[in-house]
Amino acid sequence: MRVRYALPDGFDYPEEAKKQNFVVCPVCKKGNVKKDLDKTNIYTCDFCSAKLKNVGPQYLLSTEDCITEYKNFKYDDYKFSIFEWNTIALSGKTLRENTLELFRKGKIPHIDNPLTSIGVALKQDEYLCWLEKSNLYEPRSERTYAGGSRGVSFRVAKGVSFRAGGFRGHSESHEAIKLIDTGNLILTNKRLIFIGQKRNANIEIKRILNTTFYKDSFKIDLESRQRPQLFSVSDSEFWEALLSGAIKSFNGN
Repeated sequence: MRVRYALPDGFDYPEEAKKQNFVVCPVCKKGNVKKDLDKTNIYTCDFCSAKLKNVGPQYLLSTEDCITEYKNFKYDDYKFSIFEWNTIALSGKTLRENTLELFRKGKIPHIDNPLTSIGVALKQDEYLCWLEKSNLYEPRSERTYAGGSRGVSFRVAKGVSFRAGGFRGHSESHEAIKLIDTGNLILTNKRLIFIGQKRNANIEIKRILNTTFYKDSFKIDLESRQRPQLFSVSDSEFWEALLSGAIKSFNGN
């Protein structure tokens, strides 16, 4: 079974998908999905022969017995609720994919929350888009020493040290990502805000030069700041769509 697509709490299925039965086959979009008379946990499409197996509150899709043109269906071997399968049948995409597509187009969520509980005052025409726990990281230079034996080290010149009972070594500098603080990461239609225990960050969207997304974090480069900032997130793809949409919406695209 493949990984289930998911969205954070707060997003819901379209009303036409909220039925307790399959509106149409999600694979061929033509047939009706009916319960098997012999195997009551199996539902079969009367057109393409796709099968959906009832597994708790969800249904696992198999196109193994489908006619040839439907065997390579995108969501084969996925397990979703009836609401999700109906969303796929009606739109060709999951709720998650539809939502992220809207974000990327600049249609970002508007959440009614003044943020006063965490000390953020919204500006005129500013509204909350998203909020979650996060860590703030920044690159820092670290110096390591190589070539010396254990013992007491005495620095005698730049890049050169002497160890008692040992021999001369050398130092090397490299960049390391350091945890700066833990707090709340907030996106509004105008700013990206980090409220930490020791450190705050207030980034206007118009100052963002570049964003780089990783598996569980993203990096922000600013026009007036040499050192980038890195924020941990629970869902990098969600934030990529959310932030790119906020930038597009702010710029009027």
